[in-house]
Amino acid sequence: MALGTHGIPPEEVTLHPGEALFRVTIGRLARPFPFIGADSYSDATGTNVVLETEYGLDLGTLRERWDKPDQNIMGNIVRRADMSDYLKVQTNHARDDEYREGFVSFVREVGLEMKLVGIDHTLDQGKITFYYQAEGRVDFRQLVRVLAGRFKRRIELYQLSLRDQILLYPLLGPCGRPLCCRGDPSLLGAHVSSRAARQQGLSYNPGKIAGTCGRPRCCLLFELDSYLQFQAVLGKHPGAYFRLKKGARLPDVDVPAERYRVLEWSVPADTVVLEADTREGPSVTMTVPFDDFKAKFERENP
Repeated sequence: MALGTHGIPPEEVTLHPGEALFRVTIGRLARPFPFIGADSYSDATGTNVVLETEYGLDLGTLRERWDKPDQNIMGNIVRRADMSDYLKVQTNHARDDEYREGFVSFVREVGLEMKLVGIDHTLDQGKITFYYQAEGRVDFRQLVRVLAGRFKRRIELYQLSLRDQILLYPLLGPCGRPLCCRGDPSLLGAHVSSRAARQQGLSYNPGKIAGTCGRPRCCLLFELDSYLQFQAVLGKHPGAYFRLKKGARLPDVDVPAERYRVLEWSVPADTVVLEADTREGPSVTMTVPFDDFKAKFERENP
């Protein structure tokens, strides 16, 4: 496997036989990046691996194959992590108090309004990343020079957005479960619009559909495709009329009705509630699984 592949656009990468692209998360923010690794890693989801990057060796978590990444290749997967690598991580963080004190004192010295939130190290200590919070943009070029001179390491400063900050704390959503973006960092790049709420019949109330980050909740994406499938067949609102397809039969119905009106549907239950127009006696209400409905009913011509 050729080293030094960092920074290459994915469309320009030539994979050798037995190689594949993988999504690997790095650092305390667990940001996903594409790496080249042996195809055998396809069965190693969740495994910690040692990575060759532009800044030296680093430790990451292999997530899945990533056949069409939307960012440049970061490097290569060298091997699976072992106990010596975990001990190295502990050794690297043993000096965090020193780095923290130095950062705070230097921030005061150069007169910047910044709050240090966390510190990350590459595995071989080639780079130290300082995560900070600040109001607005900060010109930290002088601070980087001071820190690099003091610690003799490559220094990276990363200003945390609100969504980034969420990843650093074990927050729960209104459903009582950990925030979706903590379990699946790829959701951080997903575009969730208010339209996703309206397409699911939810009233547009920013206070109710907004997540902890203030943007529409990631969970609005989970059932969106299902809602769109229901609406493509049933229409956007209940009330459409359908007929049984030729030769189709419903269980427990002796005499099929001539037409059926959609009263409501449920995406979580995957069902459609119909009112049968029997023209003899009271109407009959029945619940049909959505797959059966698609197979046995056709929309009545307007």
